[in-house]
Amino acid sequence: NATTNSTALVNGEKVSQGTAYQATTPKTVTQSTATRQLRRQHRFVDLGSGDGTAVFTAASLDYQSTGFELNPTLWLISSLRRLTQPSTIRRQCKIVMGDMFQSPVVRSELKKADCVMIFGVNSLMSLIAALVQTECRSGSFIMSYRFRVPLFEEELKKAKKKADDE
Repeated sequence: NATTNSTALVNGEKVSQGTAYQATTPKTVTQSTATRQLRRQHRFVDLGSGDGTAVFTAASLDYQSTGFELNPTLWLISSLRRLTQPSTIRRQCKIVMGDMFQSPVVRSELKKADCVMIFGVNSLMSLIAALVQTECRSGSFIMSYRFRVPLFEEELKKAKKKADDE
């Protein structure tokens, strides 16, 4: 874990003063995508891409990968790390800095995404879930690295209740 000391705007409000940062491991991405049997050339989007590890790992698995990062320090780190990747990986990925809630690029990428990884602070998970639910197409695989996605918990409860009733 590391801590970054920056302030960013999300939907026009200041957030992330000293936000905790935790890198996603390549093993997590590899295992998660393998369980869904995603095919090569699918699109992978990482919301809160941090140092870019998940984006680079997905690209190494032949996914078209895009990472979005709000924190300028982490965006810079991941952008510099991208330059050190083999050309085959660099061609498969991009790192974008900005507010995922206001960026038309995020919405466009989510509409095409087959797999979305979410890493956001707990206080933003409801907003991120709503964004993903609104913008992703049916059948997209959504995974959250650290925090539960509140919107999807409700869906799981409903599915469990339905199964129990049958």
